[in-house]
Amino acid sequence: DAGIIKRFRLVLDLSGLGYARYEVFMQCAGLTDTLINSFLEYARQTRSIEYFGRYTGGWDIEMTVHLRSSAELRQFVLDLKERFGGHIRQLEILTLFTTQNFVYLPPELR
Repeated sequence: DAGIIKRFRLVLDLSGLGYARYEVFMQCAGLTDTLINSFLEYARQTRSIEYFGRYTGGWDIEMTVHLRSSAELRQFVLDLKERFGGHIRQLEILTLFTTQNFVYLPPELR
């Protein structure tokens, strides 16, 4: 175990199965470690969430979700607001159409 690969992220194209992919960005108020852990646990328990990220800057939290319809997206947002509404200051959702992956390795490692 040389420890070269620390982790990798598998990105599946679920559009062939009828899913759309969304990025959900949140700006939060009163963000504490306890609240971050609550968001993280919610992400672990919610099957439609592919990715959870914690950021500095304009957005505090980002989730990538796969849903079948705008009705499912609406229900996802309503559930998120029901659980965390007092802490979500702003929410923005983007639809992802394609994802490009690039390998940034030195030529000798390709």
